[in-house]
Amino acid sequence: FKEYVGERRPELDIAAVANGDIWFGSRALEVKLVDEIKTSDEYLIEACDKADVISVGFQRKRTLPEKLGLATSAALEHTVWRVLGAFRNQKIQ
Repeated sequence: FKEYVGERRPELDIAAVANGDIWFGSRALEVKLVDEIKTSDEYLIEACDKADVISVGFQRKRTLPEKLGLATSAALEHTVWRVLGAFRNQKIQ
C-alpha cells in the first residue's frame, strides 16, 4: 500500500503519514493525502459534467393481482369523484 500511494503521490512524505494514524479533512489535505475537500455530491456532479453519464432504470413487472387491484382502485376513485360531483351539482341548482 505504501508503495502504491508513494508512486501516485511522489511529493508525499510516506514515512511521515503511513504511521497508523487516521487522517481526516483538513489535516489529510495538509499532509497531501487528498487533493481537495468536497462533498460526495459535489464530486459526482463534477464527474458527471466531465463524462458521458447513462441513466438506467428498472421497473418491476406487476403481477396480475396487483394490476387488478390498481384498476379496481382507480375505478372506485373515479366513481367516488363522480358521485361527489353529482351531489355538488344538485346543491348548486
